[in-house]
Amino acid sequence: MRDRHLRRAAGLLVPAERLPQRAGAAAGIALVNSLGNLAGFAAPFVTGWVRDGTCSTRPALWLVGTLMCAAAVVVVALGRGPRADDKVGQP
Repeated sequence: MRDRHLRRAAGLLVPAERLPQRAGAAAGIALVNSLGNLAGFAAPFVTGWVRDGTCSTRPALWLVGTLMCAAAVVVVALGRGPRADDKVGQP
């Protein structure tokens, strides 16, 4: 069982050749990292504020779930979009 978890963890280690080489990829990773850090800082405060206002943790968790679903809808709506290296007109 332990070997299975080690194999999964090894899949997270990506060789340097497989990482994107463009500066835009670095900016995208930095943006995702910054937003994650901001959410990690603000979420406990918002959760506490909602809990203090309602005397229950249920509305705070509903808020978190709603925001996660909204984020998923935005990701699906935006889609991948065309890339510069995509071949136009190729099957």
